[in-house]
Amino acid sequence: MWVKPEEVGLSRPLWVCERANPYFILQRRKGYGTKGLSSLFVGTFDTVFDTKPLPFRILLHYSSNKNPLSVANAFSKRDIMDNWEW
Repeated sequence: MWVKPEEVGLSRPLWVCERANPYFILQRRKGYGTKGLSSLFVGTFDTVFDTKPLPFRILLHYSSNKNPLSVANAFSKRDIMDNWEW
């Protein structure tokens, strides 16, 4: 779903870049859908800091010296791909 643009901080270690172009970045939450150590770590991190973000997001990367803006979030890959292709 498209969301009101919101600046995201330094959370890059918790996200994996799936696709990118000069303006947008499609990311997946690290550990989502897997049963490895990274999944356990990210789940623990989310529990401790009381955050449960959706596992997929699209960021608008408009300048190299500013934090990107989150413009779409989704629970499934199919939903986020619909937004990406739009």
